[in-house]
Amino acid sequence: MKAVITDGKGNVKLQDIEMVRPAEYQCLCRIDACATCSGTDQKLVNSGFAWADKYPAILGHEGVGTIIECGKNVKNFKVGDRVLRPAVALPGTMYGELASWMGGFAEYGLVTDIKAVENVSPDIDPFGYTRYQQVIPADCDISNADATMLVMLKEVAGACKGANITKGHTVLVLGAGAVAQAMCFFSSFAGAKVIVAARRAEPLELCRRCGADVTVNLFYDNLEEIVMQETCGNGVDRVMDAAGNVDLAVRGANLLADGGGIASYATVEGGSFPKERISPKGSWQMLESAVPENCMHEEIIAMYNAGKLNPALFYTHKMDFAEFENGFPLLGAKKAGKIVFEM
Repeated sequence: MKAVITDGKGNVKLQDIEMVRPAEYQCLCRIDACATCSGTDQKLVNSGFAWADKYPAILGHEGVGTIIECGKNVKNFKVGDRVLRPAVALPGTMYGELASWMGGFAEYGLVTDIKAVENVSPDIDPFGYTRYQQVIPADCDISNADATMLVMLKEVAGACKGANITKGHTVLVLGAGAVAQAMCFFSSFAGAKVIVAARRAEPLELCRRCGADVTVNLFYDNLEEIVMQETCGNGVDRVMDAAGNVDLAVRGANLLADGGGIASYATVEGGSFPKERISPKGSWQMLESAVPENCMHEEIIAMYNAGKLNPALFYTHKMDFAEFENGFPLLGAKKAGKIVFEM
């Protein structure tokens, strides 16, 4: 079978690897589609994370697959189920001589029936990633390409819910990629006024399509002036950082209203948020209690089934898996926002 391999030096390639086989609590999946998590994948390709220290490695974690075989002790999955986040191997583990970061860009992958494992060994400390390998209900008529977006949408919805964004809030979103667009959507859906700040006009327009009320182009707009104008000098209630740029995050945090908070979703340079540089008008807080992705599963599926959520808003390209080596560089060249590769 084929999988996407990176050497951590900026290169990706499709490579033949050994076929995966399910263990007794695992299911074998045909992976139908997998999307780029553009920031994370590009950092992994370029050795941008201290914790990702083993290469060559298999990429991909926003995938959807169909179960084609179940291990003998599987109880909660069945053949034909569509599942999220199948992977060749769990993140941080090895598949032969290959590391897995996160192992979803492949023709086949595995999911683990962690509930069945826990029934046998209640005291087990399960690998966290298996929590995210969830079944898409049969009554959810979603395309494979759109289904890949559920991974990111659940995670972002959990971040917005953890930040307690509510009607009447003004939210400043930093960045304009797919994650920022989703933040605009969920913040607007909650009834908040949304200001988004980034450096490129086209993604900012996509943020407007996803619910942003005000866009700030950092190349020529004055962020501080616009925010204070839009908030009558009070500042914003929430800052949602989807950019990971330290200086921009500091600028955003310093625009918080008294009692406001910032959620740092993106990984900032250096790995830690520079709290010592924050001095808004009043009290402020770091918002770090995001609702876990797996806990948002039913809510996001229900939103989709009710016609309240259009996953196609959040990806810009759809390509064949065989085109990966030509398609992936579009991300670094800023010619694509988020790409779904269909197997």
